[in-house]
Amino acid sequence: MDGEHSIKFIREKMRRVAVDHRVTTMLFRRLGEYRVVLADRADAETAVRVHLSIGQRLPTYSGSFGRCFAAFGHVDRDSLYERFKEVRWESAPTFDEFMVDVKKVEEDGYAVDRDHFRRGVTTAAAPILDAESYPIMVVSAIGFSSQLDDGRLAALGEDLRECTREASAWFGHHRL
Repeated sequence: MDGEHSIKFIREKMRRVAVDHRVTTMLFRRLGEYRVVLADRADAETAVRVHLSIGQRLPTYSGSFGRCFAAFGHVDRDSLYERFKEVRWESAPTFDEFMVDVKKVEEDGYAVDRDHFRRGVTTAAAPILDAESYPIMVVSAIGFSSQLDDGRLAALGEDLRECTREASAWFGHHRL
């Protein structure tokens, strides 16, 4: 599946998650080793929401999507530590906390960032993996922390995992 068809395929799944959970969903693609770009977005029709612009670039290992790229990106710990230090966190987790989160992504199939990258904002994300289990894209959801309690966040993470599972199958991955 080429890039444009893959985005169209994923867009409908992102829209469903956005509406069901009243969040904004985003599709991030890697731009080399150190940056990702927001390739697509689906907004819930809420009066107030968190907004990122399509085309916006961010450090690869920031937020919940960063934990997904770290979990499946085949990057060594020392290199990951160097990239982690470069992220401009508003309330940085320790690197050990970040690595615990990365391990949890491997187990759960989705990641969470609550108030670390930006205070008051929570994100959840799940990777789209290729046949070699490499993260080629990540679907992330963003909302206000006060509106995403633990139960709602777990349900959101599970729906993101399901959203990306089918997309990963299109790219030849069959394990997550």
